[in-house]
Amino acid sequence: MATEDLEQYKQLVTEVTALDHAVRQIDAPNSSSEAVRKYQELDALLNHILETCPHWHRDYNMLVHYREQVNQRQKYLQTWIAGGSTYMEPCERQLDPLNLTATREQGLAGVQILCLVASVGATVGLALLGPRSALAMAAGAAHIAIREDSAGFVTRRASQRALC
Repeated sequence: MATEDLEQYKQLVTEVTALDHAVRQIDAPNSSSEAVRKYQELDALLNHILETCPHWHRDYNMLVHYREQVNQRQKYLQTWIAGGSTYMEPCERQLDPLNLTATREQGLAGVQILCLVASVGATVGLALLGPRSALAMAAGAAHIAIREDSAGFVTRRASQRALC
């Protein structure tokens, strides 16, 4: 995921969270038509965020499931408005809490960790064999840091603790 994509995704997460909070506040029997309009806005925003969110991201499946719940709630409210039901279920029964993992600090922390790992690799390479090995060690250390296995995890965790 490119830095611009991550920034766009984080911005959309903020918008979705705010709109979700707003629609839950107005989802009541006396304002159900307004809630339907807000759910339509939320559905459009969820479609947009799903285009931005990579399929491998841990939020992706949660967003797909939440979009389905929003569509079901929207249909339920439209049926309720049309007079198909006398009792209106609270939205909490149909919508799970939206707990997305993307934060504003996420991209910055990743860049800081990657820079620290590359710097340490370059320093060790320079101290051992010179400038060419510094370049190779920096690239190798950065490669290890972005791997999705135990070596990458340990490298990122150690760098994260060093930054704190």
